[in-house]
Amino acid sequence: MAGVATYADDDSIAVRRSNDVTSPEPNPDATVKPGIWIGHVAIVADDMQASYEFYLGLGLRSVVLNERIGVLELAGGTHLVLVPRGSSAGSVIVASVDLMVDDVDGAHEAWSGHQPSEIRQGGVHRTFHFNDPAGNDIAVHDSHVTGVV
Repeated sequence: MAGVATYADDDSIAVRRSNDVTSPEPNPDATVKPGIWIGHVAIVADDMQASYEFYLGLGLRSVVLNERIGVLELAGGTHLVLVPRGSSAGSVIVASVDLMVDDVDGAHEAWSGHQPSEIRQGGVHRTFHFNDPAGNDIAVHDSHVTGVV
């Protein structure tokens, strides 16, 4: 029987048990690195160079940039892939990008030049938003990491 997280009105997390959920039990040992992660997140860019420099400025690591693709690396090895809007790949991409940081107040201040929204407390996270050069909405949340990553 697997646990399913649900969020109560008071921001607490409750776990309900259900016979109709077929996923395995979560590993309760937070000292063990999970064996799976997101490898790539792809978004469209109107100006590859401007978008690449924008994400470099946020602190992502440079991997490659050319006229067909831009790849930048986040913590944990996940790659943000930029593809030109109007390209065959860019015509099918619909993505939502959210970033997670240890210090949401510090990130909000550091990225103030991007006109971020006010920080709001949600059900789980403190979050703010801003747009990249192509108009993609970027949400920034405080971290919810529960163990070794």
